Amino acid sequence: MSQETEALTLRAALRRLPERERRVLIGRYGLDGRKDATLADRSRELGISRERVRQIQLKAIQLLKTKEYEDDRSEPEASLEREICESEQTC
Repeated sequence: MSQETEALTLRAALRRLPERERRVLIGRYGLDGRKDATLADRSRELGISRERVRQIQLKAIQLLKTKEYEDDRSEPEASLEREICESEQTC
């Protein structure tokens, strides 16, 4: 799987997460292009404790590991190609 395909798969999985879990993971791992945030950073930004950020992060990772959030292998390859095309604006 190419790096671009992996990035698209990750974005698709993140879109399926609840908003709070998505925001925590994106911030913690710098998935929005910014520097990785510490638990304390996310805690301040979200107005919750560091422990609560850690719990939400753990829950989000566990959700991503479930079948519901796995890449849907049953979708036609054309769907993935279309998403890549649209993301690169080459269609």
